[in-house]
Amino acid sequence: MKDNIEISLLKIITFLGKKYTEKLNNKQILNKIIEQSSFENMSKNQQRWSSKRPNNMPPFVRKGKVGDWKNYFSREQVKRLKDKFVSRTMGTDLEKLWINIVSN
Repeated sequence: MKDNIEISLLKIITFLGKKYTEKLNNKQILNKIIEQSSFENMSKNQQRWSSKRPNNMPPFVRKGKVGDWKNYFSREQVKRLKDKFVSRTMGTDLEKLWINIVSN
């Protein structure tokens, strides 16, 4: 999604159906959705995405960096995540979804 938000958004909208696809023929609506779903915009009011968090807890929307989770997971957690992802996606179209992210 971060590589090309417009194409990703259009794929999601196409999946949701004609009712939504027709609305996005309007470039203004598409641009507004892209603007509102940007990291900068979503990180402004984080209570939209999460309940009130204690002051000592990190924000729900952190940095907006792909792969930053690796800085927070132990080696054991990474292994468990990879194993679970492989077992749950085996034989599906999702099997290779994040191959470049979880293969390291």
